[in-house]
Amino acid sequence: METVLASLLDLVGRLFWPFCRIGAALGAAPVFGDGVVPMRARMGAALLLTWLALPGATPPDVPLVSLAGAVRTVDQLLIGLLFGMALQFVSAAFSLAGFVIASKCGFTVGQINDPLNGVESNVLSNFLTLLCGLMFLATNSHLVLIDVVYASFRVWPLNAGVDAFALRNLAYQLSWVFASAMLLALPAVTVTLAIQIGLGLLSRATPTINVFSLGFAVTIAAGLLTFAMSVDAFPTAYVSLSTRAHDLLSAWLGVADGN
Repeated sequence: METVLASLLDLVGRLFWPFCRIGAALGAAPVFGDGVVPMRARMGAALLLTWLALPGATPPDVPLVSLAGAVRTVDQLLIGLLFGMALQFVSAAFSLAGFVIASKCGFTVGQINDPLNGVESNVLSNFLTLLCGLMFLATNSHLVLIDVVYASFRVWPLNAGVDAFALRNLAYQLSWVFASAMLLALPAVTVTLAIQIGLGLLSRATPTINVFSLGFAVTIAAGLLTFAMSVDAFPTAYVSLSTRAHDLLSAWLGVADGN
């Protein structure tokens, strides 16, 4: 009985730590981490990928139920979050761009329920979030994520802790998210700013005109037109930002591997 229990604990230990890393990566990644994906589906996918990763994952030489085992569990969760958040930053840039465009065009007046995040959001942010999810699958970024997580078991073994360089580099990427969002929203923001300046000059020239009612309709129409003209460029921008995220993941693995 003791032999069977020891073998069972060994199998659970071999599955548990890789499962924590893979599950955290899927939970933080786009599409897989969204609220519309059932928890059972996420857990099943993580368990299947964990089973396939067992040959390349060497378990830590620490007991599962111990303080050292708890530390190793936290390390695996953080490493998985690093990989998932690197790709989530791309979707965050588009979502932030949608919020900026909506705030400048007057769409923040009407909010809708966002089933992905469980909060209220504007229409443009929801549209760009769904578009990012489709492009995430169309560009095979989910396969890149799985490949990177599998490669991490070689360069970041289960015995290794979280790399401080990767954590610091992840924090630095927040500025990249804001810069990318501003660039994506720049055409619509520029057009609405020009319209508001023109309406201001018009109100000074002809004070009898109701600028507020006229300006609201003109701003919304111009914002929608500019957004529609910019949609064709969004897939190219997504591929460019995804390439940067993939390069970031490769750089993390290269640093961990000593290259």
